[in-house]
Amino acid sequence: MEDLKKERTRASFPEKELTELIYGGADIVEKRKRMGELVFNDAILRADDIYFLTEEEEYERGLQRGVHAIQTIKRLQLDKDPVELDAFWEFAMGPELSPHMTKYLFRPAFMGQANEEQVKKWLPLIDNFQILGSYAQTELGHGTFVRGLETTADYDVEREEFVLNTPTLTSMKWWPGALASTGTHTLVMAQLRIKGQNFGPHLFILQTRNLENHKPCPGISLGNIGPKMALNSSDNGFLKIDHVHIPRDHMLMKYVEVTKDGEYIRHGRSDKLAYSSMTHLRVVLARDVGFVLSQAVTIAVRYSAVR
Repeated sequence: MEDLKKERTRASFPEKELTELIYGGADIVEKRKRMGELVFNDAILRADDIYFLTEEEEYERGLQRGVHAIQTIKRLQLDKDPVELDAFWEFAMGPELSPHMTKYLFRPAFMGQANEEQVKKWLPLIDNFQILGSYAQTELGHGTFVRGLETTADYDVEREEFVLNTPTLTSMKWWPGALASTGTHTLVMAQLRIKGQNFGPHLFILQTRNLENHKPCPGISLGNIGPKMALNSSDNGFLKIDHVHIPRDHMLMKYVEVTKDGEYIRHGRSDKLAYSSMTHLRVVLARDVGFVLSQAVTIAVRYSAVR
């Protein structure tokens, strides 16, 4: 510690001022410090042994930490301050993403595409973690080529329902985090078809697991894609859908709408708005990579100082 203190005194810049500049002010820095201390002093959230766990143990630990984090947020009312809430999640979750996916991707994607009525119905369930979500866009045969997705959503005018289906092997959803075991719902990107006409990819909210026993719903096949080089606490999975019927209002309709009689109405100016959810995720990933890299640099510099 003395070596580190000595090294810091030799800095050619004001450490405190630079820190405040990076994070946006002294108040934000102080809040981040409080959240860091809160996590560091919590035996469950620290997870010092995370790199000694098996894949199954890592997933179970991630669930434990996720539940404990949610309970801590509610107990301390951290959600009343966005800065504290974001800092807490950043420090608390680390690589444990499965329960966090509801906040990390499912909620932003939903809020970006849902109309007022849908927000009123679903948001309380999402924010109270009564449902856990994932985002199912990538397929076994299609990743960034969204226009080439094979999952279909055919509108049944008589029943006022959409019929979701993954008709081929390559159309199964593949890779979404929290899909294999954790989530109860997912946002499915599928080709909207009405009376034989294809209107392109649109988002639909689909229940994948029974809320009473957590078993897959009828017509739903779920599984884990297997071990990964990292983030094994996140249950990245696959999803096969066999002609599952969902209500008309389960299509997210902020920018487009399908009326009861099958009329397609566009409210937004661009048909690219449906892709904004993954754009948001990629921006968040770039931001989070910066945080991880800053940790690596910190470790390297400190190690160099005490060698």
